[in-house]
This record gives sequence, structure tokens and C-alpha cells, in this order.
Amino acid sequence: MGYIDAKLYLSTNQAIAGGTDAISENTLDTELTYPGWEKGQPAAVVVQCEVTGTGTTGFNFIVVNHTAAPTDGTYEIARMKVAIGSVVKGAKFIIPLPAGVDLKRHLALYFDCVNNDETGTFTAFVLPMPN
Repeated sequence: MGYIDAKLYLSTNQAIAGGTDAISENTLDTELTYPGWEKGQPAAVVVQCEVTGTGTTGFNFIVVNHTAAPTDGTYEIARMKVAIGSVVKGAKFIIPLPAGVDLKRHLALYFDCVNNDETGTFTAFVLPMPN
């Protein structure tokens, strides 16, 4: 895994509990803070499990993008479905960001609990697409 820029964290040890869907603690402002960042090397959102998850089914990790700070999974640009058996401490899931997407201002990650009983603790960040 490459160098992680602390400014590109979407979540740090964010607990998802009781099967309640949640948006990442932070958004990446692609207009003011990091204009044009998507025009360089291909990028990805990495979701790292800090605690082994529990629940019935698993999670949808949904990368969202909107002109205002997103609050749900409506403005999807990429998604990864992960079975609960794969949500183990130390696991990393890499979600490639699609090339050629006209990004709106705010990029975030939406944690969708599939069966509404899942729990987990995650750190999520953006970095150049790993080789």
C-alpha cells in the first residue's frame, strides 16, 4: 500500500453499529481543497477493517459524489459488496474510481448495512490506484 496522506482520510476508526447505515466522517472537497486531483493517476478508495465485523449479510461500500456534502448513497459513482465473513480485522478493500467521471464537489463513502444488523469499524481513504 502506498503512502497515505492524512488529508485524504474519509473515515478513521469509524464504528458502524446496530445495522445503521452511515456516511463517512469526512468528505473530500474536489473543488476548493483539491481541484483537479482526479485528472492525474487513477485513484481508489481503500476501506480497511479495524475490527472484525458481525451481522448476517455484509456491507455495500458506496463511493458517492455530490455538489453538497452527501448524506446517503444516492449519488453513487462506485460500489463494492462485501460479505460479512470477509470483514475481518486488517482486511483491505480497494474500490477503483472510474476514469472519465465528471466529479462534483464532494466525494464521500457511504456504508450500507445490507441486512440492517451489521457492525464494523473502518478506516477509509483515497490514494492512487495500487499496482
